[in-house]
This record gives sequence, C-alpha cells and structure tokens, in this order.
Amino acid sequence: MSLSWSSWLVFGALLVYGLTFIAPANAQGAPASAFERQVFQLTNQARARGAVCGGIRRPPAPPLIWNSGLGRAARQWSRHQASTGRLSHNRMRQRIQAVQLKACGKRLNWGENVAYNASPQRVVQRWLRSASHCKNIMNPMFRMVGVGMVQKGKRQYYTQLFHSSPGC
Repeated sequence: MSLSWSSWLVFGALLVYGLTFIAPANAQGAPASAFERQVFQLTNQARARGAVCGGIRRPPAPPLIWNSGLGRAARQWSRHQASTGRLSHNRMRQRIQAVQLKACGKRLNWGENVAYNASPQRVVQRWLRSASHCKNIMNPMFRMVGVGMVQKGKRQYYTQLFHSSPGC
C-alpha cells in the first residue's frame, strides 16, 4: 500500500512533534480545547479512583502531567484520522518508535488510545471498558499525556498519547 502525500505530510509533522514531546523543556502547557481538557481531567479522575481493566483490578495511579508536544502530535493524528475517516494505531506506532530510537537511542514506554464520535465523557467511559485502552489509562509508568480532538462534520476524532519519561 502506498501512502498519499497528505499521509507523508502527517508523518513528517509527527516526527517533528515527536522530537518535541521527548524534550523535557516542553513538558508543561495546557490542553488547547475544552474537549481535550475534559478528556485529560476525566482520565486523571479515573487514575485517582483505580479501575478494573479486562477483569484485573488496577490500583490508583499518579496523575498524568499534560505535555504540549504530545498534545500537538495527538491533535495531528486526530486530524489525519478525520481526513481519512478511519481510526488507526499502526502508522502512529511506527512513527513514535522511529522517533524514540533516533532521539534517545532506545525505546521508551508509550501508549495510544483512539476513538471517535462521542462526548469526552463517553470516550473515556469506552476506553475504560476496553481492556487494552484501560491498561493504558491506568499504567503507573505513564507520567505524561497529550490529547487531541478534531471535529469533521458531526464526528469527533480523539487521540490520547501517553509517555513514560519527560526526557531520554
């Protein structure tokens, strides 16, 4: 399968943003939209409560720190998914792994959740009902998060990116 020029553009942008989110100097910031802020807050509320993920009880986890570089990368990935009308994990996974290996010389722990067509509350509820998404939310190794939401027509596309370390 060959990629369109717009896909290459997205991946190039993710590479640039990926280098930014690994750098500790840009670890703070705030979500760009009310939707992103709600997902961020609801995710931290779930971490504070603990959750059952795939039948396994996960204890409360420390709150996540917002990372503006992760937020930009998540928003860019949501924009790409909105433009194609499809949710996808695979291409994002490949780009993040390549960025980490190039920037740090090693793979760092990271996770990704994607969803579409729901309010922030419903998105987080759906993720918590899915074993793999819930494990990402409750993973105590994850310290940083960025959320991106893009609306296309009546659909909202969400991406949530988690990372374990503010630097290499």
